Amino acid sequence: MWGDVMADELIGKRLIELSLRAYNNNYYTYTDFLGLAELGVLNELIKTGKIISSKVYIYGGARGCERVIAAFGNEESFGYKPEFPISCIEIKPVNVKYADSLTHRDYLGSILNLGIEREVVGDIIVKENAGYVFCHNKIADYIVSGLERIKHTLVSLRITDQVPDIMGDAVDISIQVSSERIDAMIAKLYKMSRGDAAALIKGRKVYVNGVLCESNSYSPKEEDMISVRGFGRFKSLGVVNTTKKGNSVVRILKW
Repeated sequence: MWGDVMADELIGKRLIELSLRAYNNNYYTYTDFLGLAELGVLNELIKTGKIISSKVYIYGGARGCERVIAAFGNEESFGYKPEFPISCIEIKPVNVKYADSLTHRDYLGSILNLGIEREVVGDIIVKENAGYVFCHNKIADYIVSGLERIKHTLVSLRITDQVPDIMGDAVDISIQVSSERIDAMIAKLYKMSRGDAAALIKGRKVYVNGVLCESNSYSPKEEDMISVRGFGRFKSLGVVNTTKKGNSVVRILKW
């Protein structure tokens, strides 16, 4: 836990420096890709007024990305919108018939094996026989020219503007819970005990709208986006019914 605190302090210092640079020099400054933990630090700094920049914009390359780049600045003052330095690389097998079944881990591992740092790689979306990798512009060409094989599969790569719809794969379901608490929802959705769900929250694995959730008794509000690291994410659409036994029926969009 102490290591987490120290890491948060270093991240916070860097974010404040970037926001101050944007404010003083009147141009946008950009972070590398922020994961949920780093985004939680940013949101806390915004909440407490420690971010100097008048506005913060976040984008990961497509609607619904979890890993995002933050831009500090002000469109009204600068006269133009932030231009996020993000490319999307489409990766496909050269021969689909003989291709391995590739996972998120396979794509990420092969990219990191090129000597690339994780913070310049965003979300990786696996769609049928293709992978779509969001990355910082500065390393896009290097990935395209340097990556030839993933596991045993020869692959072809190209930078594309045809970005997949990340949020289009949600499953609309209803769940019954004895309580509208977040630990009860997580336990029901991911088929675990309430104790295991509470342990995920205590272990800093659960985020609500990009902010670290530290209370297993929190009751998600309508439209809250909950991310559970290692499991997925879901959006609460509110209570739609109550059973005769007093259980709440909650509508959920689950990814």
